[in-house]
Amino acid sequence: NVLFALSAVAWWHFVLPDAEVMKTLSVGWILRLFLVNCAALLVFFGVFELRLYILRAQGNRFKYNGKWPSEQKSQAFFFENQNLDNMLRTFGTGMPIWTAIEVALLYAYANGYVPWLTVAEHPVYLFCLALVVPIIHETHFFLLHRAIHWPPLYKWVHS
Repeated sequence: NVLFALSAVAWWHFVLPDAEVMKTLSVGWILRLFLVNCAALLVFFGVFELRLYILRAQGNRFKYNGKWPSEQKSQAFFFENQNLDNMLRTFGTGMPIWTAIEVALLYAYANGYVPWLTVAEHPVYLFCLALVVPIIHETHFFLLHRAIHWPPLYKWVHS
């Protein structure tokens, strides 16, 4: 969680345009944000992909499923390839949706529709929020993952 918090601070300082720019929706800053999001995602997960699945540096140690996705062709995936399927879904739907949500929130902030809270003005609130967000994240993941293991959903979503 510390890595994600640090990346958020870095994003705020180095990637996002000034609030004045974000007051208007324009292709320039939105496209730049989308491309930087894609590049960061590719680098972040690419490092894991390279180390764990291409170089297979750990072998099967800590691997839940001993099979390798690149060796398992399946009609459940686009082009019968899980890696290509994951990339197409991530960059074709996931990243555009996430960037749209990000743009909506930044636009709302820049135009004063939502307040901007500083640590100096609200230290206790932001400290408590920093403690609660991981709990919300883990609860969300658990409940959603549990739901997709429910038999009626499992065969359509997770199998």
